[in-house]
Amino acid sequence: MMDDASSSCSSSSGYQSSAGGAADGRPQKTPCQHPSHNGDLAEDFVVVDRVEGQSPQRFPQRRWSSSIPRVRYSTSRPDEAVDIAMGESGLAAAEPLTVGEMMQRTVVRVPHHVALRYKISGGSWRDVTYRDYYRQCLSAAKSFLKLGVEPFTAVVIAGSNSVQWHVSALGAIFAGGLSCGVHTAIGREELFGMARKVRATVAVVENYSLMSTLLTGKTRGQLPELKAIVQYNGALHEEHPNLYDWEDFMRLGCEMSTVEMEHRMSQTQANHCAALVYTPGTTGDPKVVMLSHDNLTWSAKALVQSYKAVEFGSEHTVAYLPLSHIAAQISDIYLAVTVATTVHFAQPDALKGSLGQTLKEVRPTVFYGVPMVYGRIMECVQETCTEMGWAKRAVSGWAMKIGLEGNMNKQSKVPLPWGWSVANCVLFKRVQRELGFQRCKIFAVGGAITRTEVYHYLMSLNIPVMNFYGMSESCGAHCVNQSTEDHWRVGSAGKNLVAVSTKLSDTNVSGEGEICFSGRHLFMGYLGDPVRTSRAIDNQGWLHTGDIGHLDENGFLYVTGRTCEVIMLRGGESVLPLPIESRILAALPFLSHVVVVGDGKPYLSCLMTLSCVMDRVTGGPTDQLSPLARRWMESLGSYSTTVSGVIAGRDKTVFTAITDSLHRANTVAPTNDHKIQKWTLLDRDFSIPGGELGPTLKVRRFVVHKKYATTIETLHRT
Repeated sequence: MMDDASSSCSSSSGYQSSAGGAADGRPQKTPCQHPSHNGDLAEDFVVVDRVEGQSPQRFPQRRWSSSIPRVRYSTSRPDEAVDIAMGESGLAAAEPLTVGEMMQRTVVRVPHHVALRYKISGGSWRDVTYRDYYRQCLSAAKSFLKLGVEPFTAVVIAGSNSVQWHVSALGAIFAGGLSCGVHTAIGREELFGMARKVRATVAVVENYSLMSTLLTGKTRGQLPELKAIVQYNGALHEEHPNLYDWEDFMRLGCEMSTVEMEHRMSQTQANHCAALVYTPGTTGDPKVVMLSHDNLTWSAKALVQSYKAVEFGSEHTVAYLPLSHIAAQISDIYLAVTVATTVHFAQPDALKGSLGQTLKEVRPTVFYGVPMVYGRIMECVQETCTEMGWAKRAVSGWAMKIGLEGNMNKQSKVPLPWGWSVANCVLFKRVQRELGFQRCKIFAVGGAITRTEVYHYLMSLNIPVMNFYGMSESCGAHCVNQSTEDHWRVGSAGKNLVAVSTKLSDTNVSGEGEICFSGRHLFMGYLGDPVRTSRAIDNQGWLHTGDIGHLDENGFLYVTGRTCEVIMLRGGESVLPLPIESRILAALPFLSHVVVVGDGKPYLSCLMTLSCVMDRVTGGPTDQLSPLARRWMESLGSYSTTVSGVIAGRDKTVFTAITDSLHRANTVAPTNDHKIQKWTLLDRDFSIPGGELGPTLKVRRFVVHKKYATTIETLHRT
C-alpha cells in the first residue's frame, strides 16, 4: 500500500489493478474510421466489433483487488480513493465495477438492443443500439483526451436530455475525468462559481446562449482552467479557438492512438471518483457531491434487486427530468445500462406541455416523476372528467372508489374489493391507455413532498404512485416503496434498498431522530470541503442526513423535517415546519406552497401561494389560476379565475376557507407554539426562474425568507 494516496492517483502512476480492465471500441462508421486491432492488446480489453455473439460468461472480467490503496470512508479530494464498504455476503459483497465495465457487460449481452431513442425533425424516432452507444462514448472519450482532460478533472455538461448529454457524461468518465451536470436555469455567476470549484477543463453545452455565457467568463479570466467549449445543438455563431460543434468535437480523437485511451481506462478503479453532483441546496449552501464508480454501478444493482418487477432488456423509460439531478442520472443512465433499458428522450419542452404526447407514443414500462408532474396528470384526468355526462361520471365515480379501496388493500394482505375486475375494464385500462401508461408497472416519485390527494386520486385510477427517498449523497435512493405485499405505505419514504441500513440518532421521546444511512451507495465526500465531509460521514461510515424522521414497527421510514429547517421561536421552543405545512396543503388543494416562518419571532406565521398556470415558454407563474384551483374554489362557491382577483378582491370564500383550515390545523397542534397565528397570500407562485424552487422543485427557504423579508416582518409586528 502506498503511503501517499493522492500522489498515487496521477495519470503516470495510477492505481494498479490485478488484471487490467479497460475497454476500447473501434467503430467502423461515424464519426470517424478507427484503426484496426493490432493484435497487441491485452485480453482484458473489449473490442466492440468482436463482442457480437459472445456469451456473458466468455467476457473477460477484471477482479477488484483489496490491495487498491485505501484512504478512508470519505475524502474531499477527487484524486483520492476511498474504502468500499464491502459486506460479507449477498449484494453487499458483490464485485465492484467501474462504469466502463458495467457498460461493457451489457454491450456483450445485447449489442443490437436499442439503448436510446430520439426524435429528429419531422417527428420520426431514431434508434441507437447499445453497441453504437458504447462506440460513441469511446469516441467522445478520445476527443476529451485530445482536449486535455486529465484524470479527475471535470467536464461540465449543461443542456436538455439528449444522446449527446449521455455520451458526454460517459465519455468523460471513460477518459478518467469526472462528469458534472449543471441545470440550465443556473445563474451566470453561480455557473462561473461552480465551474471554478470543480476546476472544469471542458464544458459541453446545448446551445449558443450557454456557449456565449461560458465564453464570456473564459475571455474575462473568470474560468482560467477551461480549455474548450463544445456546443451540441445548432451552428456556432462565431469562430474562436477551442470552440467546437458536436461533429467537430467527435472527430477530434479520430487520429489518436488507442494506447492512451486503453491506459487511461486501465488505471480507473471502482473506488475512484466518477461523477460530481452540484447541489444548490434549499438553505443557500451549495455543495459538490463526489460519487465513485462503485457508488453508481452498485446503486443501480441495488435498485434492480429492490424493484423486483424490473426485467433485463424489457424496460422502456422516458428521459425528461433534468440530468443535473442524480436521480435522473441513475434512472436514465446507470440503471438503464445495467438492465438494458431503452431510454426515449422527451422534447426539451416536456415539462411545459409536450410530455403527455411523448408518454402516449412511448408507453413506458417504468415512469419516474416529481410531485408536480403527477399533479399535472391528476389535473389532466380531472379536466376530462368534467366533460363527461352524468352517467359516465357516476360509473367513473364508482370505479374510482373501488380503485382507491383496492390500492389501500394492496398495502396489506387484504383481498381486492368486489367489482375490481369490472372497474378495471370500464375505467382503469381506459385512463391508463389515454395517458400512455397501459404497460407501466412502476410509478415512482421523489425529490419533494407529494400531496396526499394526488396519491389518492391516482390510486383511484389504479396508478399507484410510490415514493422513494434519498439524496445526492446516497446516489438518489435509500428507501423505496414497491407494489409487493407489505412493502408499500402511502406517505412513507418506504423501506431500505437491498443491502443498506438505516438508523436514527439522538431520538426524542416520540421516537424521532436524525436519519442516518450506511451502505455502498454513500458518496465519497464534498469536493474541497473536508470540514463538511467529516460532519456528514462519521468514522464508522454512517451518513448523517440532516433529515428528521421515525421508523414504524414494520420498518417503514417517515420523514418529518430537516434539522436545518427547525424554527427556533423567541421563547426557545423548536418547531418542525414540514408537518404543519403538509396539513395545511392537504386541507387546501387550491394552494401550491405553504412556508411556515417565525425563526427568532414570538409566534409562527405562514406564507401561501395559489396554484396557477405556468408559462410554457418562461416556466414562470402566470396570473391565471390552475384548473385544479378553480374547481376547488367553485366547489366552495368562489368564481375567481386569477390570483390577483383573489388577493385584490380579498375573496371572502377563499379567505374564509383558509382561516377555517388553519383553525382546524391549530386544534391538533401539540403546543401553542406550534399554532399558526397569522398568514398571507403572496401575489406570485414559486418557480425555478423565480429562484424559490430548486431543480427538483423543492422550496429554497433561504430565497423565500430573503425575497419576502418585509412581508415576514409585517406578519410579526405585534
